[in-house]
Amino acid sequence: MSSVLEELRETVAVVWRRNLYGAEPYASRHWTTRDSYYQAVDGLLAATPGKALSWQEIVDGAGGSRTTFFDLANTRTRRALRDAYADTTGPARDLVDQLNRENKTELLVDETKVWSFFPHRSGWMHQLDNMDDLSRSMIAESLVRVLLDWAGRQPHLAAAHDFAPPICAIEDLLIVRRDELLTLDAVALLREGIRLRITPPGCSIEGVLHELRARYRPKLRSVPPQQELATAIDRVIRHVADPFERQEAVALLREAIRVLELTDR
Repeated sequence: MSSVLEELRETVAVVWRRNLYGAEPYASRHWTTRDSYYQAVDGLLAATPGKALSWQEIVDGAGGSRTTFFDLANTRTRRALRDAYADTTGPARDLVDQLNRENKTELLVDETKVWSFFPHRSGWMHQLDNMDDLSRSMIAESLVRVLLDWAGRQPHLAAAHDFAPPICAIEDLLIVRRDELLTLDAVALLREGIRLRITPPGCSIEGVLHELRARYRPKLRSVPPQQELATAIDRVIRHVADPFERQEAVALLREAIRVLELTDR
């Protein structure tokens, strides 16, 4: 599981945020500027839920300027979140489609979601670092739980863009459940979780998890193959009398158990 945690520490979103918040003075000032615009977006959405924001409203809320606003969302500066995903060569490259918005104001909302969710994500990573023997299923469920907690605390922001989850949460889930979830399935799952959590009358975190659990946990085999496996094991136990053959059978069964356990890690 250490390899999964290492990958979670170096996601596209993590590197993007680190580069903006870096030690260099300019990077720090740049992040402070972005922070003021994210706060403005957050505040405007809280004051007028569901309302489409204009760049002028955001500029006024941040006490900034038109030039600064368009510089923040300008893809040519190579600092926009969308560009971080567009520039990567890894599996997360597919996520750029989730950030294709009609205007720069909508792109800033996407970045604000990540800005708002990231402290929750940092707490989640801290918990993972201090826990042993975690399966992929457990990590996935803890991620969804943290996302639902964030949505309950920031419903105005979570509801924006038709309940779109923060792009970093999608990336995290795809890393944890690699080869078991397609990108669009991960997006749909988290979006549905947020919708269930914050749409009146709302649903408890446990209630949402109950609804979603089958979708982020690995699928079990159908009953017939399990029955065939049970029959084969029973046949070995009952009919293999030769001591050497029994030892061989025990070794094979132990190896099968080891492989099955590893698939859930």
